[in-house]
Amino acid sequence: MDEQLVSGVVIEELALGRDSGGRVLGHAQLDVPETLNSLSLAMIRALAPALDGWRERDDVAGVLITGGGDRAFCAGGDIQALYRAIGENHAAGTVVDDYPFRFFEEEYRLDYALHCYPKPVVALGHGIVMGGGLGIFCGSAIRVLTEKSRLAVPEITIGLFPDAGATWTLGRMAPHHASFLGLTGSHVNAADALLTGMGTHVVAHDARADVISGLQGLPWGDEAAANDAMVRSYLEGLDAPALPDSELAQV
Repeated sequence: MDEQLVSGVVIEELALGRDSGGRVLGHAQLDVPETLNSLSLAMIRALAPALDGWRERDDVAGVLITGGGDRAFCAGGDIQALYRAIGENHAAGTVVDDYPFRFFEEEYRLDYALHCYPKPVVALGHGIVMGGGLGIFCGSAIRVLTEKSRLAVPEITIGLFPDAGATWTLGRMAPHHASFLGLTGSHVNAADALLTGMGTHVVAHDARADVISGLQGLPWGDEAAANDAMVRSYLEGLDAPALPDSELAQV
């Protein structure tokens, strides 16, 4: 298992079980825990080519995306870098730093690539999963929560529309839930995320390493649909943790 830290993202390939014919699982871990793995342009530029490369390789059976540290999968975009660039542009009265343009264009392209990915993508969304982090999480086909997950589209509180694919996500839940979340930016828990379809499965927060080991031990084959079904069956067979009561069920 060779790994490489590229601009805040650990890129590695996890060996799969002997019944998997030498296949591997591409693993990208967002790894800037001191900023709650907030997404920067450099991180996007590390993720995108890794996903592109894994897509084309027959020996890569699927992709796993995780967050480093114990507090967050990804808290959203790197607001500090965006704020600095916007401030410089306003002060100059013209665009002197095009970081915001490049960031949002490449972030949205990354989210779209995840939505269209031809192999199973598993996102393990522990802790804070918000904004741009929610975009990566909801772009993944298999969206795993823990009892400590908290999800939101907080960007609307700073005057931005629900972005990073959030309108796609909101458009697939009950209209009253979508309206509430899209207009308030309210945080929701794991039970709410399962209710609305933002998440597909839940595992114990402290069992995340065991879940990854379990994924490695599965007999991955060369059919994406069969691998997807196998992973879902595996996750459904795990002991589910006790979840907080759903708050959205009352809305």
